[in-house]
Parts: sequence; C-alpha cells; structure tokens
Amino acid sequence: MRFVAKFVPKKAAIYSLKFGITIILFYVILYPLDVDRIWTILGGIDPYLAAIFISLLGIQTIIATARWNRVLQPLHAPLSLAATFRILLIGAYFNQGLPSAIGGDAVRVLYVQRTGLSLSKAMSSVILDRLAAMLWLLVMTAVSFPALLEITGGSREAWAIGIIALLGILALVVFGGSHLLFERWRHNRLLRGLNSISIDFWRVLFRSQTSFDLHLLSILNLSLAVLVVYTIALGLGVDISFLQCLVLMPPVFLLIILPISIAGWGLREGIIVSAFAFVGVPGEEAVAVSVLFGLGVLLWGLPGGVLWLTQRSQVKPASTATVPGR
Repeated sequence: MRFVAKFVPKKAAIYSLKFGITIILFYVILYPLDVDRIWTILGGIDPYLAAIFISLLGIQTIIATARWNRVLQPLHAPLSLAATFRILLIGAYFNQGLPSAIGGDAVRVLYVQRTGLSLSKAMSSVILDRLAAMLWLLVMTAVSFPALLEITGGSREAWAIGIIALLGILALVVFGGSHLLFERWRHNRLLRGLNSISIDFWRVLFRSQTSFDLHLLSILNLSLAVLVVYTIALGLGVDISFLQCLVLMPPVFLLIILPISIAGWGLREGIIVSAFAFVGVPGEEAVAVSVLFGLGVLLWGLPGGVLWLTQRSQVKPASTATVPGR
C-alpha cells in the first residue's frame, strides 16, 4: 500500500504534465490555422471510406495480436490468440492516456504474468513486441530516406530523420549482441535484466521458428498503418498519393513515439502538419487527417475498457482456451 501511495501521485503528476503539454501543442498548432475549416473538412469525410479506415485499424489490431503471440511462443507463454487479443485491447485502452496510474504496457505485463509466466519474461514479451515494431519502422524509414530527401528538397529535417533511423538500427544491433558484454556483470541486477532481454531479443527475433512470421507481421502492420492514413486522406479529399504517405508516415510514426503528450495527441498533429506541408497539403487538412486517425485508434481502445470492466478474471492458457483461426 505504501508503494501504491507513492506511485499514484507520481503518475498523476506525469499525467498532469502531459495534459498541459498536449494543450500547449494544440494551441501552437491551431493558432495560425482556420479552425472552422478544420471542422468543415472533418464533416465532409466520405462515410464509406470512414468505415474502411476503421475496419483497417481493426485488422491492424488483429495483426498486432498475432505478432505479440509470435513473441510469446518462444518464451513458452501459455497464451492463446484469443487471450492475447483480449489483453492487447485492454492495454490499448490504458494507452489512450486515461487518468490511470497504470500504463497499457504495464497492464499487458500484469495479465501475461497471471498466466504463469515469470515477471521478467512477461516484461521481455512486451519489450520485444515493441522492439520488433521499432526495428521495421527504422528499416522502412532508412530505406525510404532517398525518396524523403527528394520530396523535402534535401531539407535538414529529412537528414535528421535519416541519421536517427541509422543510429536506431545500430542501437538495436548493438543491444542484440550486448548479452556477450553483460554476461561479465551478472551480479548486477540491472545488467542481469538487460542481459536476459538481450538474449531473448536475439533468440525471438532471429533464431526462433516464429521469427519469419514475426517480421512479416511487423511489416504488414506498419504498411496497414500507412494505408489507414492514406484512406483517411482520400476520404477527406486531401491531395496526397499513397507513395507520398509511404515515404512521409514512417518518420511520423517514429517521432510520435516520444512520450511527451497524452496518447500522442498534439505531437502527432504537429508532426503530420510539418510532414504534409512538404507535399503542399494545407495545415487544416493535415490536422483533420491526424485527428481522425487518433479518433480511430481511440475507438478501438474502447472495447478494451469494456473488457477490463466486465472481465477481470484470469486469462485462460492455450490448453483450455479456444484459438480462433487455427
């Protein structure tokens, strides 16, 4: 109880800071824009394409479930696809920045641990799931770097993105082999934990039977995210091509990882406005695209809230739960 008493106020302070930053970001972004025009653009969304992009977000959630399940299998987590899906939805609900003391990833760790997996392996599964997504986000950003330079006219921002992508890939490669170094300091608790994650990183992402599926699902998940943005833009009548979205959006997704606002709100809008400006998209249209993307993600987080409120029972292991689609 003492831990909770100390933990909750700290989290509340962080949440309040993020809330303040989100408000400031929105003010800075919207001040030079025509807010009434943004509302008009949002109201003009094609209902058919709106239904498509929401459905694509649902498919993306299913793919993310399959990817995390492929991470869990080499760690010997007795978790079915159905149970993984439920936990992922609950985590997505908490990730929306609700005034909670527990983050979405922490919730995922907690629920996986309840299936019998150790705390360290439960944490590894969530971290490795994030790193698998990050790896291909960095790779796609690096691969599309020449096209980004062409679109932006060789801007300093594009060069900065390229450097960040290359350094990120290098950092993951070094981390993957760092267990060879950490092995010498196994008596240190922190380094022992990093050593364990590093070993799992190499084994799960590159040497397990599920590695190929894991990478394929990561690529598909990122491609779907780009397709969602393009579908929203198409539904709003924004003049941007899929190829332009394919080049511009990976850097956007990379930068909005920064945990400085609530669920990326404000930060995402600012980065998309800046990115889309390189291809001549007005700020009002870029904000509308970003807001609808955020609302779609929020919509798919709501079922997780319902599950959390109505189904707090232990998740079932794979031996007793029904696995759909298999």
